[in-house]
This record gives sequence, structure tokens and C-alpha cells, in this order.
Amino acid sequence: MKTPILILIILILQQNAFAQAKKNPTDTIPQFFVTFGNLTSGSFDPEQLKKNIDSALIVKDKKGTKYPIVRFRINYSFTNSFRDSETELLKKVRDFRAADFYDTAFLSTNWAESIKDNVKKGDEILINNIIFKYKSGKKIMAPDWNAIIK
Repeated sequence: MKTPILILIILILQQNAFAQAKKNPTDTIPQFFVTFGNLTSGSFDPEQLKKNIDSALIVKDKKGTKYPIVRFRINYSFTNSFRDSETELLKKVRDFRAADFYDTAFLSTNWAESIKDNVKKGDEILINNIIFKYKSGKKIMAPDWNAIIK
């Protein structure tokens, strides 16, 4: 008497496992895209970046729905030159600056102006820790946005 019940339980468990395996988890997880102005991540010349640096950081889904930015961080890496006072030789050093922005999708005026005035070939910008508010009110982290100046 126990054997038919055991077989029935095994069949039910197998059907449940098969049904769960058929679900595609990528269908339930929305994809999000980040742009800075109209620039997606990639390589840009300084003029392209200067034209977009005053623009908003935008998070969209596949349907084009935009979501409000809660916070983001900018990481700016650049090469700087200085003259060594002892050797009088011109030396280059890699420098790095970062800042966090809250309740805005824009860089501060100081950051935007500094980048416009100083951006040059070889600079790198990473915007990460991008948190936005989903339609349910839940806060979600978006993919990073990065640029290399060519």
C-alpha cells in the first residue's frame, strides 16, 4: 500500500520540478539601460562629452520608461603633469577624483564645468552606484556607465 503512494509523490515532485525548470527567469527580471544625455557607455572625443556633461543621467527599461535617480557616484580618472622641482623634468601622474550625488540626475555645476575645462584624451569616467526608484517604489541598482576619452 505504501509503494503506490510513494510513486504518486515522486511523480508529483517531478512534475513540479519540470514546471519550475520551464520558467525563464530572464522574462521576470527587467533590463535597464543607462545613458548620460544621449551617450551610452563607450569611447568619446572630448567635444562629445562636453556637449552632454550638463545632461541628466537617465535609467530606462526596454520599453523606454524612465525612472527617477535616487543617487549615483562619479569616478573621474585623468593624467596630470607637473615639473619636478629637483630634476626640472616634466612628470606625469595618474590622478583620481570621485563624488556622490543624491536626489538628482545631474552633476553639480562645479563638476560639469571642471570636466568641460579639463577633459582630454586618455581620461576615464565611471558612473556607478546608480540607484533608481522602480515603479513599485523599490530602489534598484542600475548598470554602470563608463567612458574613455579618445
